[in-house]
Amino acid sequence: MIFSRLLHTEHEHSHDEYGEGGYTVLSTHQSKGINFIPLDVSSVQKFAALWWGTFDTRVIHLIEKAIITEQLSPVKLLHASKAMLVIVYDSNHTNEHYDDFKSSREYIAPYEIYDS
Repeated sequence: MIFSRLLHTEHEHSHDEYGEGGYTVLSTHQSKGINFIPLDVSSVQKFAALWWGTFDTRVIHLIEKAIITEQLSPVKLLHASKAMLVIVYDSNHTNEHYDDFKSSREYIAPYEIYDS
């Protein structure tokens, strides 16, 4: 499925009869390393998005904003369910850059994942 012009779908797995277990492996162009340092050569970043039931377009919008603001590089997995967003990031991400990463998530995510 095409979610965005900024993302490529590498693999999709449907959820089970209970709406659980669905995921998509996505990729995008990446010019920064996991610590936001510019790479010498552009690369492709792969990461997964877990879905509860069907995919959530708010998560795609959040990913697009993270790509545009160059804050996606440490992300390995996203999971949004029941008004909660879980972000799993690369274990090699250094503590000195964690506050910047956390600030960017707090800026982008609250407006995207709010459920009424």
